[in-house]
Amino acid sequence: MQRIYGEEQKRKTFNHRWTQINTDLKRKKISVFIRGCFDKFLCMNKSLILTTKNTKRKIILGFLISVVFVPFVVYIFFNRDISPEIDGMVYIPEGEFTMGSKGRLEHGYDGGDGRVGLEVGVDEIPSHTVRVKGFYIDRYEVTNAQYKIFMDATGREAPVDSVAPDALYNWRDSNYPEGEDKHPVVNVTWYDADTYCRWKGKRLPTEEEWEKTCRGYEGRRWSFGNNFISHFVNTHELDLKWSQAVGSFPEDISPYGVYDMSGNVSEWTESWYNPYPGSSLKRDTFGENNKVIRGGAWLTDNLTARCARRNFAIPEKKHRTLGFRCAKD
Repeated sequence: MQRIYGEEQKRKTFNHRWTQINTDLKRKKISVFIRGCFDKFLCMNKSLILTTKNTKRKIILGFLISVVFVPFVVYIFFNRDISPEIDGMVYIPEGEFTMGSKGRLEHGYDGGDGRVGLEVGVDEIPSHTVRVKGFYIDRYEVTNAQYKIFMDATGREAPVDSVAPDALYNWRDSNYPEGEDKHPVVNVTWYDADTYCRWKGKRLPTEEEWEKTCRGYEGRRWSFGNNFISHFVNTHELDLKWSQAVGSFPEDISPYGVYDMSGNVSEWTESWYNPYPGSSLKRDTFGENNKVIRGGAWLTDNLTARCARRNFAIPEKKHRTLGFRCAKD
């Protein structure tokens, strides 16, 4: 009995000690766990503080950027006629536009729906979608002063009206009329215009490029909008009887910021005069004999001043209402 009791007592003692040891180990684990959690909390707290500081920095930086950037984006969006400019040229972005007119009615029709007079717009139909690659185009028509520099550098002859060589508006002794340095140069042939543009490292615009520049993303009828306003543009209606300095009519501006496309002087293009795709119109003047002329002039009326209006002439043609501007890829 005593032995059994002794064995039992040893077992109880062992179990008691094991319980104590186990409890101590658990306590240590709990202590370590609690301390670890506390340390983690401190680390997490520090991380939160650091994160909060970084967040504040990001918020402040974002606010400063928005103060500068957002107004700029808004300005560009609502003033899209302000396009990037390089050396007096405006960039016209790549994209599609509707070229030409929708139909025709009696001569002189001006109903505002895109249809034009029988004699005025038959070569403008049918309207069709054209995709144009991005390009640059002169903001203003080439001036007398600019052409004079070209003449002096190349020995090119002065532009003179062959029909009225003694007219007061002609150049004299290779000099343009006094006070007309900023007027668009006129009485130049297509070859003169082409040579000048190439000398400048440029080229003449195609008629597709010209019309897209004039109409813009809105598809305007005139460079300045869909309603003709006579004092906005130098055409026959204003009766000024001559060209004016380029940019003199601030309202005659295309959606891309290009001036004098509806008035002042008409302009040579690179393109040959041909019917539009899908047109059944037949003319002897179609083909590689005539170059397309675009834009209104001081001597022409409001229908001729439309962006879709097409005119044409042989490349040797000179006229006191005919000038040009250059383009570049």
